[in-house]
Amino acid sequence: MITLSLALSTRLAGIVGGVIAVIASGIAWIGGIVEGIGAAFANDTITHVGTATKLILPTDGLWRGAVWSLEPAAVIAGFANAGPAAAGNPFFAATPPAPVYLAWSLLWIGGVLALAIWSFRSREV
Repeated sequence: MITLSLALSTRLAGIVGGVIAVIASGIAWIGGIVEGIGAAFANDTITHVGTATKLILPTDGLWRGAVWSLEPAAVIAGFANAGPAAAGNPFFAATPPAPVYLAWSLLWIGGVLALAIWSFRSREV
């Protein structure tokens, strides 16, 4: 979020960049819920839309990783019996994020930060 708002703030007013970053994070969160709903109803198209939002802005995937890390094992075991319907719950994560996704998130943050630095350096004074 901070990296995205920093990148946006190199061309827009600081408050506008922050607001756009918060709205984009909310859209990504809704995309994660949509992905869970697609998994619950076995709808591949909806699941792919949710996955695309996770790749475009990885905040929801990282949020679910944090939720998984903080949940006790009893909660994970209890929801595991709920089946695919538990995937739509934004406050539950049955599995940790994949290492490839974590690597993608780090690359995304580094890329957006590099874009912000480039954009700031190329600004007119």
